[in-house]
Amino acid sequence: DTAAQQQTDINGQILVTYSEREALIQKLTTKWTLDLSKRIEMLSYTKSNGVK
Repeated sequence: DTAAQQQTDINGQILVTYSEREALIQKLTTKWTLDLSKRIEMLSYTKSNGVK
């Protein structure tokens, strides 16, 4: 099975995948620069602790 497997943390919460993070950056770059988009994504990821 080549489908991406959802990973969970120790509390069973679904974690954001690398592919999902990259997709968000691509979406953000339609409105902002790549650098700013990466910074926004990193802040979001850090604040959520990687949980969806």
